[in-house]
Amino acid sequence: MAGDYPIARGKKIDFQLDTEKGIYIASCGGKAFGVLKTLVSGTRGDLGRLGANFSGIAVRVAPGRHDMEVKVFTGKKRLPARWENGIMVY
Repeated sequence: MAGDYPIARGKKIDFQLDTEKGIYIASCGGKAFGVLKTLVSGTRGDLGRLGANFSGIAVRVAPGRHDMEVKVFTGKKRLPARWENGIMVY
């Protein structure tokens, strides 16, 4: 992340796969702000089953530390994720 973004808890976070780079770009309100990198729980297969576009809810936000936790609802279980220095750790 290049700077602090005022994203509040409860905001919808969208993820879109950049097929050229093979990474998921995170955005809120149409403004890209980070990259999805790792899972807290679940597997890469779970992530792949979500498809090229999916959304979650910000449950913990620490903009000064560029840290965010996002819960993605899959129907069966949740895939929590968090930000560390502009990179999503899931």
